[in-house]
Amino acid sequence: FGYIPRDHDLLLSVTENPLRYYIEPLIVMADHLRQAHGAVTVDAAGFSAGGWAVTVAAAVDPRFRRTFSVAGVLPLYLRLGDRQNQWPPPHLYPPLLAASNYLEMFVLAGEGEGRAYRQLFNRYDRCCYRNTYGLLYRDAVRDAISASTGRGEFDVIIDETHAHHMFSGFAEGELQKFLQEPPE
Repeated sequence: FGYIPRDHDLLLSVTENPLRYYIEPLIVMADHLRQAHGAVTVDAAGFSAGGWAVTVAAAVDPRFRRTFSVAGVLPLYLRLGDRQNQWPPPHLYPPLLAASNYLEMFVLAGEGEGRAYRQLFNRYDRCCYRNTYGLLYRDAVRDAISASTGRGEFDVIIDETHAHHMFSGFAEGELQKFLQEPPE
């Protein structure tokens, strides 16, 4: 996998199912929307750790129809050892990585009729995930979705409008376009 730091969030070492604290609120939200409003599908956007959380939630729960992650997650092989902010401990939780790698999660998040998963990275982000690396795996994830069911979509967008770790006006515009696109 490459360089992995040895420190851990306390939550990861003291609870039996620590990822539930990150992912379960999203699943509960989907349950609530279904019960209260009859919603069959949910659209979700997340920034930074929230981008990672919506990615994992969409990979395991097909009710997440359109998922938009901003500065949220990269496959482990593309993370740089000198940028510690790219190594949040929940991303490295061994049972999660034993079950699936991040490229597989990207496919699962975007695969299926009417489903789509989009990642946006802030190219000059001073905090974390400053890159254009998503463009390296974009076609492979698209090809995997196509080979699976042929339904669904995946894309990577690069925001070059600023140098901050933020959900920018550009990101907001891309999210609005994403939510207005008709599903495949």
